[in-house]
Amino acid sequence: MLEIEKTEKDGIICIALKGEFTPEQILDFNAHIEQAVSDEKTKILVDAAQAPFINSTAFGALVRARGTLRAAGGELALAALSGMPKDTFEVLQLGGMIKSFATVADGVESLKWVDAPATAVPEGAEFPLEFRFRGHDETIVAGAGWQSAALHSIGERELQFLWAAPEGLDLFRVFAPETRVEIRASFEPGTPPGDLVASATVLNMIPAPEGGALVQVELADPDDAVRTAIRKFVRDHR
Repeated sequence: MLEIEKTEKDGIICIALKGEFTPEQILDFNAHIEQAVSDEKTKILVDAAQAPFINSTAFGALVRARGTLRAAGGELALAALSGMPKDTFEVLQLGGMIKSFATVADGVESLKWVDAPATAVPEGAEFPLEFRFRGHDETIVAGAGWQSAALHSIGERELQFLWAAPEGLDLFRVFAPETRVEIRASFEPGTPPGDLVASATVLNMIPAPEGGALVQVELADPDDAVRTAIRKFVRDHR
């Protein structure tokens, strides 16, 4: 028997699982996810402190729910896994698919940043950024090496950078949506890029008036160190 208790804190929906989460309860759980999307409250933290059993199928439902919420601009994370559920989570190697936090408070704090607006680099400041293409077609056209650019704005999931592209390069070809790139950037002017290191995919590109490109990318699940560095940068430059 599973009870699902839903509360809201700081704009985050907390779903507390009380009991065993097995395939028989997935439809009920999914109904809560669908209602949250309908209500446009798409940041959800699943509190597993009182769930002594979560099997692999139920974890699959959590991963799918995360995909649904991310498609709606939100996120799903777990908190307070212990015992058998924590062991199953680790055996299934789900850490790269869904974030897990030690406490509900930690999860809520992290989810607050999901839809935070991007913070622009202060006028007159220049924060070095380098990127390189990962796809074969793009490297053939633009080269495989690191390209120097400048950070323009950054948020929890996305950033924009300005690149003085070589003359004659087909920007729309090399920066087509879903193009894969690697990013490294510095959050201190004049220092080598390294505070942020992450994989990313291109969301959009706008040719800059001076002939370069303003490129918007989505970061591919940056690790905790990168998230911490981003949040510090945002706090310091709001």
